[in-house]
Amino acid sequence: ARDIDAAIERFRAHRGDAMPVNVNTASAASLAALEDVAPAALLVRPAGAVLIDSLKPFRFGTVPEDSLSDCWERVVSTWPPPEMVDWARSIRTSSGIGRSAHVPYRDEEVALVPAAGGSPAGREVADEAIPSATPQTPERVDLGEARETVVGLALARPYSLAAVRSTGSGARGRYVRVVEAETTHRLNETAARVMDACDGGTPLAAVEQLARRGTAVARAQIEADVLGAVRSLVQRKILLPGR
Repeated sequence: ARDIDAAIERFRAHRGDAMPVNVNTASAASLAALEDVAPAALLVRPAGAVLIDSLKPFRFGTVPEDSLSDCWERVVSTWPPPEMVDWARSIRTSSGIGRSAHVPYRDEEVALVPAAGGSPAGREVADEAIPSATPQTPERVDLGEARETVVGLALARPYSLAAVRSTGSGARGRYVRVVEAETTHRLNETAARVMDACDGGTPLAAVEQLARRGTAVARAQIEADVLGAVRSLVQRKILLPGR
């Protein structure tokens, strides 16, 4: 009950109080029942289908192809329609409406009169308005190639140096003071090389420099170390990402 009340409050906050909202506490079985006399109202769906209420999925016409007066005349002259009577009699319990042959909101309304032409919703549908099928995801994805692509993009991204003051060549590390943040950081040799390479350059330049040192470290590990250093330098506001 609280969820329903909350939904009503959200509707009123968005739409105002001009449209009253009433909660019907009757069971679905009783809501599906038919009166002996024709109803005194019509329900027109946004797509044009003319029903007697929202729980009986039977269409007496479609506007604007059919006028409301014609639809109302069909309701009065055919009431109660045999198709609707059979449907209502098949629903004996509250859960029966969900297992019926025609479920409201889930199934398309049953037309009790011949269609006036056009689409079932009463509108001509342009072919180009129908979205194409969603592309199927390949069954097998090469994760190695995907990783290489992502790493390549990260290494090629340009950076610039923020307003900093630093000491030393970086061969044995370096102290860097960030002017704006008023913080001081100590960098190891790798981070110092990355800082220099990304001063108007890219992390790839730092990878190439470290790879030329002839160490036994695999290139993939060098790339991972460089990108890790880049993330750290950006977090410390020493490097600024380019566009």
